[in-house]
Amino acid sequence: MFLLFILRLLPLVQQTPASSHYNYLDLVLQRHSAVCYQRSGCIPPTTPSWTVHGLWPSVSYSSWPQYCSTCSTTPCPTTPCSLNLTALPTTLLAEMEVRWPSMWRGYGSERFWEHEYCKHGTCSADILPDIADYFNRTLELLERADMEGVLRAGGVVESEMRGYNLTDIHRAVSDGLGLETARYWCRHKAGRQLLYQIGLCVDRSLQFIDCPGGKHRRACKDDIPVYLV
Repeated sequence: MFLLFILRLLPLVQQTPASSHYNYLDLVLQRHSAVCYQRSGCIPPTTPSWTVHGLWPSVSYSSWPQYCSTCSTTPCPTTPCSLNLTALPTTLLAEMEVRWPSMWRGYGSERFWEHEYCKHGTCSADILPDIADYFNRTLELLERADMEGVLRAGGVVESEMRGYNLTDIHRAVSDGLGLETARYWCRHKAGRQLLYQIGLCVDRSLQFIDCPGGKHRRACKDDIPVYLV
């Protein structure tokens, strides 16, 4: 199922009871229209072009903690993590519906949010100890990134007819956010290479930084135009 494929595409994971075993966080943004482009089972976009996939504490591009427990005993109890949405302000939930939606039929936003918080949010409890903090601060990062505005300022606009060099897209991100490195995910459909996710790195103070390990391009090919649909 493609949903499971996009939830995390990296080869090595670490399960740990500690929330401090990471070096930075990946803010992963997804482009709704590109994810759903000519794909069944995907909810047509009615949201802003770039929405949140998740905020992922990471050791490196290929290593990260997940499903972290807040218990102090070892081994930790294996009680499943759950998300109590009634504890979140209704205004926050309304914003999450728009800016952090699930894109898949049969996999509602509540399940998506629970997955992201239990797998990743629990591992950033040292800086985001409250569930509302995790979602609020991530949405603030989405706002600060302003990916649509950054790309537009760099001359990269939505078009099914005009393709871009990935270098031009990265230059727009670099100039707009002052970053030398970022992450890019592409998918190939109907003869086009579509940019569907961008990852930006932040430190523990939630300030944008260059992604450790350099720029990574997941399934993006330099010699093929990239389309922003």
